[in-house]
Amino acid sequence: MLLDASIPAGTQVAVESRAADSEKLVVDEPWQPEPRLYMRDDGSEVPFYRAPLRAAADHTGTWELLFQNAVGRYLQLRVTLSVPARIRRDCKRCVSYYPRFSYLREYLPAAYQDDAVSTSFLDRYWQHGGFPHGP
Repeated sequence: MLLDASIPAGTQVAVESRAADSEKLVVDEPWQPEPRLYMRDDGSEVPFYRAPLRAAADHTGTWELLFQNAVGRYLQLRVTLSVPARIRRDCKRCVSYYPRFSYLREYLPAAYQDDAVSTSFLDRYWQHGGFPHGP
C-alpha cells in the first residue's frame, strides 16, 4: 500500500486487512493487523509525480507497507488515523496493489518456497531492497 501523505509526529496510522477468495466471504473474515507504514526513500511510484503536500519534510512523502496477512482474491482495508486535535489532516492519495508482485514466486525455483517461514522472510527481504538490483 502506498500513501502520499503528511503524517506528523504524534499521529498513529493503523492498517488492517481481510481477504477471501469469494466476495461474499470477505465480510466473515476477521480483521488482521498489517505492519506499520514507513517512508519510502525513493518517493512515489509514479514517475515525475510530486504530491502537493506542504508540511515538514521528515513527515511528508510516500509512505508504504507490504501486506503480510492478506491472502485471497478479494481484499478489504480498514485504515484508522489517530490524530491529535491540534494537527491538520492532509492525505492526497492512497494506492493499494493487490495481489502484490513477488520476485520470489516469479524468479526463484520452487525449492526456495518449501518452508513457509523462510519463504516469507525471503519475499519481504527482496521486496524491501535486500537484493538491490533485482533477481
